[in-house]
Amino acid sequence: MSIDKSTKLQALGFHHCDTLQLKGFTSKDSPNKHITIQSCHGVTISKVHIRAPRDSPNTDGIMISGSSQINIYESVIGTGDDCIAIKGGSSNINITHVACGPGHGISIGSLGVWKGTNTVEDVHVRNCNFTRTTNGARIKTFNGGIGYAKAISFEDITLVASKNPIIIDQQYSKFLGNDDPKGESAQKSEASRSPAAEVTTEVTSNSKISS
Repeated sequence: MSIDKSTKLQALGFHHCDTLQLKGFTSKDSPNKHITIQSCHGVTISKVHIRAPRDSPNTDGIMISGSSQINIYESVIGTGDDCIAIKGGSSNINITHVACGPGHGISIGSLGVWKGTNTVEDVHVRNCNFTRTTNGARIKTFNGGIGYAKAISFEDITLVASKNPIIIDQQYSKFLGNDDPKGESAQKSEASRSPAAEVTTEVTSNSKISS
């Protein structure tokens, strides 16, 4: 699996690290992603504090790709991008007692970029708070891709002043207008209007949303 080039300015990056444990530290104002977990298995992240300005681009708190058996709990994450981003090839992710905000929420994807194949499964988010976030529970897939996001659950989450508490975007495009270096807009117009990936998710009735 190739390493995501967008992580070159990350604060901390872990690749092919199994039984990894990260605990009890602060990451502040990374120029790009704060923590990346790629092709790792059996990872525990707890009691971390991650901070970046609300308007800082691409400052994901924790990005996971191609990894499994990941447990994240009792942490505080506020950034200008996803608090936690779960990319393709990831499975068995458990996130509990995480406070997110500001940021773009806890996101699955994006999946299926450049008509690629991506899968994510068995992701469970429990007892998490979202405060003044752009999104809460989020799944994003590109049009024309192949794969699925299944067995995704958000349980007992609390959202306060979140713009999009729950959002599933199956026509996602991060490249618009002059920011379309590889012709994503044209690709999107040519692609089938069917969803990029099959999505199966659950948000339980115990969740709380307030303005």
